[in-house]
Amino acid sequence: MTDKQNSHQPQKTETFLSKSAVIFVRIFGSWASVAVHTLIFGGWFIFKLDLEQLLVIVSIEAIYIGIFILMAENIETAQRERLREIERRKDMAVVKQDVVVDKKSLKEVKEVHQKIDQIQELIKNK
Repeated sequence: MTDKQNSHQPQKTETFLSKSAVIFVRIFGSWASVAVHTLIFGGWFIFKLDLEQLLVIVSIEAIYIGIFILMAENIETAQRERLREIERRKDMAVVKQDVVVDKKSLKEVKEVHQKIDQIQELIKNK
């Protein structure tokens, strides 16, 4: 496959689990999550439930949230890398086009100089 074909094809790198990680991070990183956790913790203290059990639950939740955050960051990094690569390819195409235009302009300038030199020679010889 050529570079052009690769740059225009959609890439299916995100799996169901990757998409789920992003969704979990969005859910846990919301004000609704803050409210729910506050109600749960408040209820836990009001009803004087076992604090050691709460500690275990919160620790396990923190581990999973941390993993989901890292997964979401990896996905975002991969997306940024793909976008940078697409931009780099676009920039390279523009540079290649500029080089072609510059070569053509240089050729035309050389032709004009040759004609000027020829005219100057004619003037000198007269």
